[in-house]
Amino acid sequence: MQFPTTSYEDIFMTTFTKDHIFWDAPMDALFNQKDIAKVLQISEAKLERDHWSNSGIRYLKLGKSVRYRKRDVLNWLEQYAPTVKKED
Repeated sequence: MQFPTTSYEDIFMTTFTKDHIFWDAPMDALFNQKDIAKVLQISEAKLERDHWSNSGIRYLKLGKSVRYRKRDVLNWLEQYAPTVKKED
């Protein structure tokens, strides 16, 4: 069985183009944990674990709030998101 090569952009853009402002926002836009969890299709708890272990997506601390810059999320996706490869 062959699988087409699919990038993270294909997966995430298809899922969230219609119902999420992330993709239309400027690169310096800030998003909260709930928004980024939705975009990445992961739990907020996973983002928190990465935050406390100093791994994962670069974040900004604004007072008591954690915010993620769109540019940093996309950089993380390019570097760490898996790509589906075609099987031979």
